[in-house]
Amino acid sequence: MHPDPIINEEKYADWNNPYYMAGFSAALETFKATDTDLDKANKRITYQENSIKLLNDHIEGLEDIINDLKQPWYVKLWNKIPRFSLSIRRTN
Repeated sequence: MHPDPIINEEKYADWNNPYYMAGFSAALETFKATDTDLDKANKRITYQENSIKLLNDHIEGLEDIINDLKQPWYVKLWNKIPRFSLSIRRTN
């Protein structure tokens, strides 16, 4: 027979009761997150953040392509010509 059967449920209903506090402390110790669980969670969050960054970069590249496709052919050709500046000065 169990040494302390739960016959009287009222003694577990009070927060200040030592029976309740003992059970609460035991439950906290049982369900405490281990370091490996935290490491797994951190790795998952890091992986998600990296995935979001890669997706944003890919979306920006696609937006550039869409903007290029909206322009007429002569504007695209003009944009591909390298720019340079030339200044001529007359000396005596």
